[in-house]
Amino acid sequence: MQDDLEEAIIEGARAVIDSDDHDLPLGARHAIWSCLGDHASREGPVTLGQIRRYELAKLSVRKVLPLWQKHFPAGKIEEMLARGDEVLAGRLARAAARKLYEDYQTYEQELLSGPEVGAEAANALAVCAAAIGAFYVALWDERFSSWEIDPQLPNNSLDPFDFDAALTASIVYAEGGPWDKDSDPIKRRDFWLWWLKEAVPAAAEVSAAPKK
Repeated sequence: MQDDLEEAIIEGARAVIDSDDHDLPLGARHAIWSCLGDHASREGPVTLGQIRRYELAKLSVRKVLPLWQKHFPAGKIEEMLARGDEVLAGRLARAAARKLYEDYQTYEQELLSGPEVGAEAANALAVCAAAIGAFYVALWDERFSSWEIDPQLPNNSLDPFDFDAALTASIVYAEGGPWDKDSDPIKRRDFWLWWLKEAVPAAAEVSAAPKK
């Protein structure tokens, strides 16, 4: 698995560097997620692969958390990440976690429908979506199949409601997705190279769930 992961990281970095928009394709993330270990069934036991993918999602959220903190209190985001740890450690029942997931989605909608904010704060609001995406991983794992991986699968094949935490964080970091003409492709490149070269290896080192 280690050799496969290293190859997937190299291929992902090549895709980021060589593309004009410096984006990392969804399929490249699928390949990396697969290398981190077995996928968890929707209501089945937690797997080491799921634990690692959750760690990777958390790292993505924490990368952009300072942008959120410029405009909003960090408490709610920290709560979501802590509750994800509790789910994987077995300290939080799945039924209660599913209810929290719905509550967090409601919280995000309330933020989005609240008083109008400036462009920078509006961009930072997406950190909440990234944290909800991470919490999803703690509950149900990432959305992918190890048997159906196309490294070239683009991010625009996703419904925006299904964006993973890393993709959403990259959008925050670059002040827009590659489809936004005013976004910053250099920041996007920097985010994805950090994710590939630092976050992925760190997540791969995780060997157990948070302690009960």
